[in-house]
Amino acid sequence: MRKGLLEINNYNFFNNSFINTQNLNSDSFDRFESKSNLILKRVGPDRISVIRLLMTRLNYSFHESQSILDKDLPVIQEDIMHHEAESLKYELEKIGAICYIEMIYFFSEDGSTIKNNNGILELVSSSEIPKIYIPFIVNRPTAMSTDLEFAGNEYFLPENSTLTIISVDEFHQKYLKPFVNHIKDYVS
Repeated sequence: MRKGLLEINNYNFFNNSFINTQNLNSDSFDRFESKSNLILKRVGPDRISVIRLLMTRLNYSFHESQSILDKDLPVIQEDIMHHEAESLKYELEKIGAICYIEMIYFFSEDGSTIKNNNGILELVSSSEIPKIYIPFIVNRPTAMSTDLEFAGNEYFLPENSTLTIISVDEFHQKYLKPFVNHIKDYVS
């Protein structure tokens, strides 16, 4: 594979498809960090220990901790680094609670983000590159668009669309490469 390709959760966007890159050289891709929400699915048998953990680990008051546990599927912490969510999830599950981690978005050092919006990746550059939309379909040709232009598998093109259709290569040159290059330039 070549340097400068976009990797999201071990899937690399290459030639208009996402392919699994888990076993490939990790130095070949630009990486994004992820932000997550930690959601409490079940308190478990020891409510007091969960409250105590929220108070000591997150500096929540007793009242705040208790009100979190009284909600249906409460967000314990939001917009935190994935590794922080993993760590807290581990601690909570050691005392019998059940949690899950919801990925919110990925971000690069320059402030560009990638968000999954119901299976559509939204690439938002910190520069003036327009927002890019890509259906997240693995191992199949997909499509890409901005608010004005479209490229790729026309199955994803809405009926009566006013988007201008361009080639995949043109879309890569015009939008994806500048998106990735802006991030690389910021990091170097």
